[in-house]
Amino acid sequence: MEKSCIISKWATGFTLVEIMIVIAIISMIVAIAIPGFMRAREVSRATSCQENLIKIEGAVDSYALENDLTDGAIIAGGWVTLVAKTLYLKQTPKCKGGGDYIKVFTVGIAPSCTYTAPGWFNTRGNLYKHEITEHY
Repeated sequence: MEKSCIISKWATGFTLVEIMIVIAIISMIVAIAIPGFMRAREVSRATSCQENLIKIEGAVDSYALENDLTDGAIIAGGWVTLVAKTLYLKQTPKCKGGGDYIKVFTVGIAPSCTYTAPGWFNTRGNLYKHEITEHY
């Protein structure tokens, strides 16, 4: 008895049109989702930088209070004075966006970061700048 192999008219598998439709749908989903992820990443970087600036400001204020410094006084030594053995800061903070923090600290003046947002990022009225928004 011979076994015959009959090819069905309706072979299993996907047609080229079905594959193209699936690829088109996936690419539309990706095109919608990626800008949201990029915005979330940028907002996260700005928030992290703002938190670091608040910590730096707190360390400067603590140092000024303990050493009887008034507004406008410059802290000699910069990072060396605030980091390490003094424990005002456990380590030198790093901006997640790649900016640099100022290296000269003045009592009563909020620290700042050199970071600038990319051109595609709409800051919506500078809500996500790398600076302290409210100074107490």
